[in-house]
Amino acid sequence: MELSQLASNLALGFGVALTFQNLFWCLMGAVIGTAVGVLPGLGPVATMALLLPVTYYLPPEGALIMLAGIYYGAQYGGYTTAILVNLPGESSSVVTCLDGYQMARQGRAGPALAAAGLGSFFAGCVGTLILAAFAPPLTELAFKFGPAEYFSLMVLGLIGWGGYSLTQIPIDAVPDVTNNQVVILTQTPTLAAQEVEQYITAPLEQQIANVQGVEEIRSISRLGLSVVTIVFDEA
Repeated sequence: MELSQLASNLALGFGVALTFQNLFWCLMGAVIGTAVGVLPGLGPVATMALLLPVTYYLPPEGALIMLAGIYYGAQYGGYTTAILVNLPGESSSVVTCLDGYQMARQGRAGPALAAAGLGSFFAGCVGTLILAAFAPPLTELAFKFGPAEYFSLMVLGLIGWGGYSLTQIPIDAVPDVTNNQVVILTQTPTLAAQEVEQYITAPLEQQIANVQGVEEIRSISRLGLSVVTIVFDEA
């Protein structure tokens, strides 16, 4: 679809939506949706379900425009309760409680409500334009997906989920495949690193070297700390 055709379709849609009658139904839907959306627990979907019979006697264009007004009005109603009484009307209004309610407590409830309304209006308009611009190429891309592509996406998703789940497995749930090891940890807060090596680490290594089955001895001497790791032969 060319940009000129997209622009003509958008112009046709705006021409239908911006008539006085449809603007009136949009205003009524927004007002009613806001009044119902203020009630806690009634989000946009529940509000549209409750007010759906109101649109039965309207023309198709007016009914859809009124439902859109109800949807956005109900969303703004959820923001209203989140800002004024710290009670989100829906799940998407929870974040608004963090800053909006604090502004209301400082006497800035009006700017908070205005910011929420203007932000929702701007995001809705920009999102609609972006959706209208990218919908045709995305639709053509979706039609190119066949069984092989869907199968590859499923396999990729399973691999990704399996890799993420592997990182969440507790350490003790993974079998130990290393050699048999014993770690001797000695703490001596009053000795320096050279003294720890001379009086603790070196004598331990000498004594352990005579033990049967020892394959490797590793040691670390630090200030007040001696760590001797003994690796035994599997046989």
